[in-house]
Amino acid sequence: MSLTERNPTVPAEPGPADYEALARELTLAGEAADGLTVAQMGERLATARGERAVAAWCLLHQARALAGLGDSRCAGVARAAVRALRAESCWEGLAQAHALLARRLVQSGAEGVVEELAGAAVALDAVTRPSVGAAEAHAELAVAEAALGLVERAAAHARVAVALADELGAPEDVSLRAVAIHGDVVRQQVAEARRANDDDRVRTLALDWLAHWPRLETRLRRSPALWPPLALTAATLLVDVGDELVRALALLDELWRRADDRADTAVATLGQLARVNLRTGHLTAAHALLDDAERRAVAARLHEPLAELARIRSAVHEAGGDADAALRAFKRYHQYVVAEGDTARRRQADAVRARVAELVQHSVASALAEVANTDALTGLHNRRFLDAEAPGLVELRRDRGDAVSVAVIDVDKFKHVNDHYGHPVGDAVLVVVGELLRSGLRDGDLVIRTGGDEFVLVLFGTPMDRAHAVLERVRHSVQEADWAGRGLPAVTLTIGATALEPTQALPDAIGAADLELLSAKRAGRNTVHSPAARPPGTGPVGAGDDQ
Repeated sequence: MSLTERNPTVPAEPGPADYEALARELTLAGEAADGLTVAQMGERLATARGERAVAAWCLLHQARALAGLGDSRCAGVARAAVRALRAESCWEGLAQAHALLARRLVQSGAEGVVEELAGAAVALDAVTRPSVGAAEAHAELAVAEAALGLVERAAAHARVAVALADELGAPEDVSLRAVAIHGDVVRQQVAEARRANDDDRVRTLALDWLAHWPRLETRLRRSPALWPPLALTAATLLVDVGDELVRALALLDELWRRADDRADTAVATLGQLARVNLRTGHLTAAHALLDDAERRAVAARLHEPLAELARIRSAVHEAGGDADAALRAFKRYHQYVVAEGDTARRRQADAVRARVAELVQHSVASALAEVANTDALTGLHNRRFLDAEAPGLVELRRDRGDAVSVAVIDVDKFKHVNDHYGHPVGDAVLVVVGELLRSGLRDGDLVIRTGGDEFVLVLFGTPMDRAHAVLERVRHSVQEADWAGRGLPAVTLTIGATALEPTQALPDAIGAADLELLSAKRAGRNTVHSPAARPPGTGPVGAGDDQ
C-alpha cells in the first residue's frame, strides 16, 4: 500500500516530512509495524535529499515503533537517534530519545539510566519556548521516571505535558497520550499512598484527577488504544474514593467486555471488581474474583499485578475476621514487593534521584553538559567530544552512505605570538580563529579544538575534492581577516586533510590528515595539503620543523 493510500491527506508525491509526520501518527496510535516501515522509508528519502533533521526524527519514530514491538533493536536505534538529534540541535526530539532509551534500559536492567534521564533533562532545559514537541518530551520523561519508581518526578513532568498540550492546542493524539500518562502516574501515586496508609492523600489525589474525567471521557472514547487504561484509572480512583461505586462498576463492566485477549486489562479489572465487592461486603465474590485474576496473571506471566492482588486478598481476609489468612496474604504481598524492588534497582533509583536532582537545579544540567564537551576558551567542541561523541556521529553518517572528510589545522608560528605578545593575546587570536572556522563551515560539520593551537574539522557529506575547496576558503578567510582592526597580530593556517575510508576509524583518519599537515608545513605553511591536490599515486612529503 502506498503512502497516499495509507493516508489520503498525504500528497501524491510525498516528501520526507510527509513520511515523518505519518510515522509519528502511526507510532502514537499504536500501529508499530506500519510506523516502523514508514519511518524507515522516510529516513532513507530524507538522507538522500540531505534533510538531516527529518532523518533524525524518523530515527526516533523507528525507535518508538521498535519499543512498541518489543524489539531488541530499540536501544541501538534510540542511541542513533540521540546522536542525530543532538547534531541537528533538535532538543525536543533529543529529550524524547533520551527518555525512551532510559525506559528501555530500566526494562532490561542495563546500566546507563542515570545518564539518559540526565540527558533528557539537559535537552529539555535547552528548549527555549513552549512547543508540542516539548509536551511530548515531558510525557516521555514521565514514563521513564515512573518505570524507575520516581513517581513524584514523573507526576511533575506529566502535569507539565498535559498543561502544555492544552495551552498549545496540541493534536488530539498528543493531548490524550499526555493525559493517559498522567493517569498512569496518578495511579502509582495513589498505590504508594495506599501502601503508606495515607487515606487523606489517596482521597486528595483521586478527587483531583477525577475532576477532569467527565470532560475527558467523551474524547477518550474516540481512541480505542487510550480509553481502556484511562477508564481503568478512573474506576480505580472511584473505588478509592468510595462515594460513587455505581459509576465505578459501570466502567469496570465495560472494561471487562472490551478486554478481549488483553490479559493485563482483564487482571486489573478483576482486581478492582474484587475491591468493589470488598467495600460492599460481598467477600465470597471478592475471593472468587481474586482467584480468577491470579490464575490469569500466572498464565500470562504477569508478575507485577500479583502484589496488588495479594494486598487486596489480605484486606478481604481481614474484613472476614480471618487474621491468620490475612497475615499470610500480606506476607505474599511483601514478598512480591521485595521481588519487584530488588536491591540493585533500589540503588539505581537512589542514584537517579540524586543525579537528576543535581543536574536540573537552576539550569545546572545544561551548564554541566556543555562544560563536559566544550572548550572553555573558544566555545568549540573539545578533546573529550572528539574521543567520546564524534566517532558515533561519524559512524552514523557513514552508515547512511555520506562521504566524510577530516582535516587537522595548526595556527602558523603561534608560539611566536605567545612569546612576543603574551598569552592573553594568543588566547584572543584562538577565539577569532575558532569563529572563522565555524562560520566557514555548514551547520552539522564538527569544529573541535584539541589543544593549544590545534583544531580538527569533520565535514559530513563532503567528498575530498569539495572538502579541499572548502578548506582553501577557510584558510583564505583567516589570511584576509581584519586582524589589525581587532588589535591582534595577523596569523595564517596550515591544513592537512584526507577522506575517511569506508573501513577506517576516525582516529586513523586524523592520523592520515596529520601526515598531510606535516607535509604542508614542509612546503612552507599557509597552505592546504590533501590527496585531492596531488597527482594520483603520490603521498605526502616528509615533515620538517613545525615551530
